[in-house]
Amino acid sequence: MGHERRPYPTPFSSCGGRRVDDRAGPRAEPGRGRAAPSARVVMGAIGVGGRGTYDLEAFLREPDVQVVAICDVQRSRRERAGELVERAHGAGCAATRDFREVLGRPDLDAVLLAPGDRWHGVMAILAMRAGKDVFCEKPSTMSVEEGRQLVETAAQYGRIF
Repeated sequence: MGHERRPYPTPFSSCGGRRVDDRAGPRAEPGRGRAAPSARVVMGAIGVGGRGTYDLEAFLREPDVQVVAICDVQRSRRERAGELVERAHGAGCAATRDFREVLGRPDLDAVLLAPGDRWHGVMAILAMRAGKDVFCEKPSTMSVEEGRQLVETAAQYGRIF
């Protein structure tokens, strides 16, 4: 007997109090199917290997998400992700191997985190301290203590994790 899964919200269904899977309303640019620039969630992606690329592609399908920065230590992954962004947005994006450059960008609302497992908690905490909301792959942390720090950081900085 096969199981049917109920539909779940799209990635980042809530970011900064804005719903990214809500396509109705005044946010859409007339006739273009994309959100107005003032209503877009501007994102960076850190870690664009297999799972990171999968998540990135999901975000790129959202009309009110704009990816402007890519980070991965492997050049081939950065280049492949950059091509995906260019195909989706019609323009390229910044690419770097140092995640701190992405977190330091003042124009980002949120980051996609999909690096190696041991970096998830550290990068998420640093991202929230930098004023970014976070979409993170599992495991989010490597210990209970790190998990507590992550939750406290989200509360302290008013960020969505």
